[in-house]
Parts: sequence; structure tokens; C-alpha cells
Amino acid sequence: MKHAGYIQIDSKALGRILDFEDAVIWSARVDRFNVLEILIEHPDLPEVIEWKEIPILQIAHTATYGDNGVLLKLERTDPKKGEK
Repeated sequence: MKHAGYIQIDSKALGRILDFEDAVIWSARVDRFNVLEILIEHPDLPEVIEWKEIPILQIAHTATYGDNGVLLKLERTDPKKGEK
């Protein structure tokens, strides 16, 4: 027997977690390498024309932890806020 279930998360909450406030999330899937790909629309990302040639981006974050090891803050460092 396996233990499994679908996890649902509000798209606005996921945008905040990824530090892409007000992002529009269009889709998500797991690729053949078990990497979660999330198609989002946000002004800090490269411009695309008619949804063609959408770049694959790897974002970077800096995490801040409390003394007890609890995550306090996750800040996106690449791409930087307000920069494309």
C-alpha cells in the first residue's frame, strides 16, 4: 500500500511563496526528471510573444532561518525583483 494524495495550494499563495507576488499561474507539471515546472506570468520574467518560445528559468532564493531552524523568510535573488 502507498500513501498519496493531491495537494492543493492557492495560486496566489504559491506566488507569494516563490516571491513572485501577483503572479498568474497558468499550469504546473512534473517533467521526466521529477522537476516541478510551473508556467507563470509576471513582469519580472522575460517577455514572450504569443506564448511561443517560453524560456525555462531556474530561479534562486536566499533563505533566512530562525535559531530553531524554522524558515523565516524566502527572498528571490534571481531574477531580481523589478528586473528582467
